[in-house]
Amino acid sequence: MESYIDSVSVSTTPSISLTLTPPSNTTVSQGSKLGPFSISIKNNTSSSSTFYAYIYLVTPDETWKTLISKSLTLSGGGTLSANNLYMNIPSSATTGSYYYWVGAYDMSYNLLDYDYFAFTVTSSTSKTGGDHDWGVSGWVE
Repeated sequence: MESYIDSVSVSTTPSISLTLTPPSNTTVSQGSKLGPFSISIKNNTSSSSTFYAYIYLVTPDETWKTLISKSLTLSGGGTLSANNLYMNIPSSATTGSYYYWVGAYDMSYNLLDYDYFAFTVTSSTSKTGGDHDWGVSGWVE
């Protein structure tokens, strides 16, 4: 009699974990700001860990745009939190559904953990915010 494995699910805690808390309002108009939202990154090991943190914007046409890429080091058990973050929405932004995606990678670019939230950009007739870029304010400099 043959034996088959249909699926295997292994649950482990990643060495680095991310928690992304979306803003309470995820519909925003062109030329405004999305936020506030927060990111928490935790080192789940007892040793110091250096890793890459990336923040991406996924556009309605599924293009991935890198907003931030940074090498970070957290001590064993350490946590880095960034609260009250805001992202500029250019007045020229395409209307539609977007994703704000955060990932942590080891030094060989293996994905350790990620989190994301969806948001929607709507049309604005006033577009008072100007045509600034997709910059994120409040993140680790």
